[in-house]
Amino acid sequence: MRRRVELAKGLLNHPRVLLMDEPSTGLDPAARIDLWSYLRKVRDRDNVTILMTTHLMDEAEHCDRIAIMDHGKKIAQDTPSNLRAQIGGDVVLLTTDHADTIQAGLQSTLNIESKNSTTACASNASAGMSSSPKSSAPSPV
Repeated sequence: MRRRVELAKGLLNHPRVLLMDEPSTGLDPAARIDLWSYLRKVRDRDNVTILMTTHLMDEAEHCDRIAIMDHGKKIAQDTPSNLRAQIGGDVVLLTTDHADTIQAGLQSTLNIESKNSTTACASNASAGMSSSPKSSAPSPV
């Protein structure tokens, strides 16, 4: 509830630019859907520029442009579809002590090719397939 109140307070003055840091943190799935629906409405109706941070790639899909930061430096910037085309699909990076086992499982179970390095197993997932277990993080490069 507190998060919803914070979001509402930020929109009270009808800002031209809205800065949001992880706006859906702490929201349940239904409230998250409502938030994005409302933000799209505000953006289109009131011509508000929304600048936000997120770690959730499905939220980044709502954006017109994305900048990917790494250690405080911008390493990529473009539309979601152009960035996806540059990467060549969804990239899943797993850090584990069992990279060989996971790599074999990806190949045998899902027919996904992957690259293995020391303790990480990276894979370009086919279009439409995504995976985000707790131990993984998207990797743009």
